[in-house]
Amino acid sequence: MTLWSLLVLLLLVPWLLRVVQRAVRRRRAADGSLEPAWAELLASARDLGIPVEDGESPRAQEALIAGALGDDEGARSVLRGLREGVERVRYAPVPAEQDAGWRAASTVVAGLRASVGTGARLTAAVAPRSVLPGLARTRRPRSDL
Repeated sequence: MTLWSLLVLLLLVPWLLRVVQRAVRRRRAADGSLEPAWAELLASARDLGIPVEDGESPRAQEALIAGALGDDEGARSVLRGLREGVERVRYAPVPAEQDAGWRAASTVVAGLRASVGTGARLTAAVAPRSVLPGLARTRRPRSDL
């Protein structure tokens, strides 16, 4: 194996980790659970350079993601519904509709991808910040939340 082949394989590791992470979350969300879908949304947002933190409330996380969505009202509405669902699950659990959380997260992620340039999408795919925390150094906008 040449040095170049080894380098290419090494560069593919973060991408592969992210693919596996996404597949595991998708499988966990198959029972209608919103938490894996929300976790995937947060990871995808971080991959695209949005500085969401796990320790923040769903409402604060929603505010950061909504700010990045721009004028995409459809994705904003789905994001709001997903956040409300996550809050219900965390604070007042009720049965969830099968697969609804994953569909909602996918809609918002599609909106986020549409709101960033090709370079950010490529970086998110090849060097996902959610898998490589050292790359997650993004500037946060000031917030009153």
